[in-house]
Amino acid sequence: MGALTVSDKIAYASSLSASGLSHDAVAIMSEAHQSQPANADVTVALARLLSASGKIDQAMALCKASMHQTNAQAAQQLSHLYQSLTTQKQRALEKPGEASAPASTEG
Repeated sequence: MGALTVSDKIAYASSLSASGLSHDAVAIMSEAHQSQPANADVTVALARLLSASGKIDQAMALCKASMHQTNAQAAQQLSHLYQSLTTQKQRALEKPGEASAPASTEG
């Protein structure tokens, strides 16, 4: 496969995730994030994919760590995502019988 742009990688990872291949999607975006940690689009996409794959704690940690290292627009997106994940995690803890609760703590 030829060199993909950041937009291509995000689109490809999103397609994989939508097809149920979240592990592969997260792997692609993790690799992109390692090579371009300051790229706000990659960071936001990775955080969303981590969240969608049930890795809430990892998504929250990424959001929190990256909020002050990105531009204002990305920082705002990461802040909103962090707040949403916090709410989602709190709800899961209030209802321990739901399937999403155990998945939120896996790493």
